[in-house]
Amino acid sequence: MNAPAITRHRRPFLAPIWIAALLALAVGTALFVGVRLAAYYLTDVSTVIVLRHAEKASFPADDPPLAAEGRARAERLAAMLGGPSDAGPVRHVYSSEARRARDTAAPLAARLGVEVETVAGGDVDALVRAVRRDARGETSVVVGHGDTVPQIVAELADGRLQVTLDEGDHGSMFVVTVSSFGPPRVLRLRY
Repeated sequence: MNAPAITRHRRPFLAPIWIAALLALAVGTALFVGVRLAAYYLTDVSTVIVLRHAEKASFPADDPPLAAEGRARAERLAAMLGGPSDAGPVRHVYSSEARRARDTAAPLAARLGVEVETVAGGDVDALVRAVRRDARGETSVVVGHGDTVPQIVAELADGRLQVTLDEGDHGSMFVVTVSSFGPPRVLRLRY
């Protein structure tokens, strides 16, 4: 009598199960990676706080510094925005080249430990390009002038939103939230 031999038999009915399991794993991995990438790129939210320079002195007429009230307002701005916030810490501070705008931005920049990035006051397009390029997904502050603040807000909002600023209004700030998945929003605050 022959000893029983050990034989191997393939089980062909298990092959479709293994193939389906591997396919499900590959599809699941691709979906997971796709969702993660979409969440990363679609939740890119930029917050830009646009405001007019603080009150200026009456002399010298060509490029006046801040008045005492304006210096106090600049310090109040630094105290408000110089720490952590819901929108994230301020990473960039932009200003026109005018002394009153630089003096308004200086206390905030010093408190944050960043440099004031100076852009020509009348070149709103260059300013908006710089903000979109350098501060994407971050919080930034832009110190402008009475005539440029509405233009800056409109450009950041792709022309969808318009704001007005009265001649003597130095205490309004516009918080412009721009995301890649929805319309821009503007919130007007006083400080």
